[in-house]
Amino acid sequence: MERLHDLPSASVWELFQEISSIPRASGNEAAVSKWIAEYAAKRGAQCIADQTGNLIITARATPGYENAPSLCFQAHMDMVAVQDPGHNHDFTSDPIALSLKEIDGELFVCANHTTLGADDGIGVAMALAFVTDHDNRHGPLEALLTVGEEVSMVGIKEVRDGLLRSKMMINIDSEKDDEVIIGAAGGADAEFTLKPTAERKMTQASLKIELSGFTGGHSGIEIHFGRANAIKSAAGLAQNLVEKFNLSLVSIDGGRFRNAIPISASVVLAGTESEISRAEGEVEIIIDEMKKKYSETDPDITVITTRGAGQDALSLKDSKNIISAICSIPDGVISMNDRFEDTVETSSNLGIISTGADQITAVSLLRSLSSTEELKKMMKKVAALHSSEVAFSNDYACWTPSPYSPLLKMYEKIYEDSNFRKPRVTALHAGVECGILKEKYPEMDIISIGPTILGAHTTRERLSVSSVEKIYGLLLELLEEVSEQR
Repeated sequence: MERLHDLPSASVWELFQEISSIPRASGNEAAVSKWIAEYAAKRGAQCIADQTGNLIITARATPGYENAPSLCFQAHMDMVAVQDPGHNHDFTSDPIALSLKEIDGELFVCANHTTLGADDGIGVAMALAFVTDHDNRHGPLEALLTVGEEVSMVGIKEVRDGLLRSKMMINIDSEKDDEVIIGAAGGADAEFTLKPTAERKMTQASLKIELSGFTGGHSGIEIHFGRANAIKSAAGLAQNLVEKFNLSLVSIDGGRFRNAIPISASVVLAGTESEISRAEGEVEIIIDEMKKKYSETDPDITVITTRGAGQDALSLKDSKNIISAICSIPDGVISMNDRFEDTVETSSNLGIISTGADQITAVSLLRSLSSTEELKKMMKKVAALHSSEVAFSNDYACWTPSPYSPLLKMYEKIYEDSNFRKPRVTALHAGVECGILKEKYPEMDIISIGPTILGAHTTRERLSVSSVEKIYGLLLELLEEVSEQR
């Protein structure tokens, strides 16, 4: 990071580096929250933590700007914790290893075989910089830094009414520097419980098939790229082998986060020695076809097969039914939006599957810019057809685009003056906290912007250095413009 200390946003990079040195996977934000609170206090800002662990930082207006509108910056402290297979990173104690890389002539900040956490560490760094920088002229400022955004937005849901005084808010959790977001998808979790009807029986031999190297990605922003889902691929492979060789299912496991397209999965099948031998040869044929199909989106798919002793396996009937259910769970893009170009309306991501002692559990994240009700009906039909159960939880509201936003108009003008064109105004097919906050503060004027982040929720995540400079400069101008509305 030594090459960034002379940039105009050097303070932002310093804060991002400090934040990255503190483990902050979802559910483990206490240490970073403590550091932020102490830093804010040293810089003369007031900071309180609510009952959930969210931080609300307030900064007094610059003398003479007391009557300017109060402005709130908002970001989330937690990050998705993913690492490459075989990499030994402890997200409860190890710092994120930052490095600078030049890729196709552009400078990026990257991590080492883990997620970078620029989503949304860079948003936290910017928000913290603005409320603690004494060189800027501004009206009253607030920063709302939340916990658990990546796990069902648990933090923002607990922000109480009346906590914030601002009527304008800038969410710094978008990932394209030429866009401004004025709406976002709502969502819900769908959890399938797949239970066998007969007891397991011992078999002669087994075959473990491990799939890895899938590209993965953000299940909202990158769901329309046509990338393979490792869980669905494993289930499709298993279905082929079960149908062709009468093999039985022992287990199927994969994915770690419902909001990330899974990059690996494994399935264990069992049967007679002869059936397993024939199935081994078939696996190579199926995998070759899979690699050809996804050669552009997932060029690094790898498969390892391991022959093993006999295991307790489900009955053939249960195996066929459960695998069919997994294959039938809607996944990927369901429909596209009519208003915003190249924007997904409704999607589903089968992000986690795990085999327990007496059931298999599969978790999907449903997203929609309008309503997830039709998708829920589809999920219920799948469950009913396969004598299974599906339960929905963690619903959060969509953020409906506002027909008029003074904050948007100010930002559009500032952007156009600097870039000789207007930013793309769109809605995001991903969950941002604005929709939930808008329900609590219906009069609040909200936009979402941010620097360019590529590969969020994957180990290829990288943050554009020039993009941070661009957004930081635009935000400084916007802050000044808002402050002049006295």
